[in-house]
This record gives sequence, C-alpha cells and structure tokens, in this order.
Amino acid sequence: MTEQNRDDLPVDAVQPETTDPRVTAAVDRLDRLGDLPPAEHVEVYEEVHRVLQESLAEANRSTDSTDSTDSTDEQPGTTQP
Repeated sequence: MTEQNRDDLPVDAVQPETTDPRVTAAVDRLDRLGDLPPAEHVEVYEEVHRVLQESLAEANRSTDSTDSTDSTDEQPGTTQP
C-alpha cells in the first residue's frame, strides 16, 4: 500500500461529520498542525487524544445508563407471571 498525503484525500475522508462540537474542534486543531513547528505537535496530539477519550467515555456512559433503564429484572429463559 502506498502512503497518501492528507491533501490527496477527498475532503469527506479528512473531516468526518460529528454532532459533538468538542470532537469537531479537536479535528480542526489537527488540520492546523502544518502551521505549527513540529516541537508543538505533541502537545496538540495529546490534547486531541484527551478530548476524544473524554467524548467516547461520555458516550459510553450515556449508552450504559440508557441500557440499564431499558432492562428488566427478568432472567433469560424465564417468564414473569
């Protein structure tokens, strides 16, 4: 497989759609890496990674709380009277 430059990729492949403004802002920061000296890239990567981890954890908590409110006390293979 050959490596591609980000500029060679279609725009929709570079900027995924998201409804979370924190994720959008984090991805936008990656787009501006070229304007920064390489020594500052690590800080940006770490911040973007932190934002994405927090967003995923929050989404997971939301899903878990929704699943727990939808569940019943019924055990698989049993019936309620």
